[in-house]
Amino acid sequence: MREHAGLAIEVQPRLATLAPERWPARVVPAHDELLSSWLHRLAFVHGVSPRHFGANLVGEGLGFGSGAWSARLDLALPEFVLNLLHRQTGAGRDRIAAMTIGAAPWRPLLLPVRQARADRTGATWLQFCPSCLAEDENPYFRRAWRRASVMTCRRHRRALLDRCPSCAQGLAPFNQRALLPQCHCAVCGFDLRRAAAPDLTPAARKAAELIDDLIRLEATKGFLQKSALIERISALPSLQNSPSHLKFARLSTLERLRCVARLARGTDRRLQKHLCADRDAVIASWRGIFVRAGGATPALKPPPHRLAWLSPNDNDDRPRTGIGKSRVHAADLRSLLSAYGAVRARRELRERGGSGAYVSSAGSSASAAS
Repeated sequence: MREHAGLAIEVQPRLATLAPERWPARVVPAHDELLSSWLHRLAFVHGVSPRHFGANLVGEGLGFGSGAWSARLDLALPEFVLNLLHRQTGAGRDRIAAMTIGAAPWRPLLLPVRQARADRTGATWLQFCPSCLAEDENPYFRRAWRRASVMTCRRHRRALLDRCPSCAQGLAPFNQRALLPQCHCAVCGFDLRRAAAPDLTPAARKAAELIDDLIRLEATKGFLQKSALIERISALPSLQNSPSHLKFARLSTLERLRCVARLARGTDRRLQKHLCADRDAVIASWRGIFVRAGGATPALKPPPHRLAWLSPNDNDDRPRTGIGKSRVHAADLRSLLSAYGAVRARRELRERGGSGAYVSSAGSSASAAS
């Protein structure tokens, strides 16, 4: 306290100075937690607001100032900040780096840190599910909530939100001055756990989840960066009856859901046809299996009946033929889907006058679907 009339509040010495070896409170990263979310929780448990934490602790030397300091670290984490966090928290370097967006193959669908438009139709940088935040022991924001192809919460079967319902502003936990958990709006203080998530029609939810199923599947298989899927998704707004020049990731969550619902409606199946197309015939056939099935779960669900030659019954005491005596292993569904996709691709090439000896740029058809 300064020596003059009245009270004054001063910023205390840096936490790193008070505890040079290790920050006293330990915060374990949660499942799929975003790095910025973990940093905000670190600030809170040490009694420092995220704004001051970023400006006086992590932000030194970065030139970020106040602003969206933690959101920028999600995208590019400097080595010296990684080392600082590892040293001061005890969390492993790999675990810290895994919370960033890094070189994720879906990065072109990342929601923009800077709001594209001032109205409610433009994207904000982060989405959330109120029910998930309410169920968390310590509310945190998920890494997947930064991806434009994620529009729903599958656990609670509701649409995600990207704005505070009280003040209609985008989330800015990095700018929180008060000592409050990050589930409180930094602008008006509203508890985001109390927000009412809008209901979805089954058709809209199914179409929205199909899009992210395709992104996750191709990213897992390693050919998302080679296929045209991200380009196809980015162009979805231009297919509407009232076309928009904005890319898909530049639309608010509500507008993306409306776009997908409009394209999935009707008998022309515009959404399905658009998503099935690709410059790589094998990838297009493989993706078409999931599009026609309506997503990954229906496509990979076992058929209602099982053929005996696919899954022999060990308790079957009926006499077996010579062929039957050698056990027939259950066929792997993904291998069957791969073979089916390859057959369809060769058939399409033959119909177009090709040789039929097509080799996918994403590797063999088996490696693309196994």
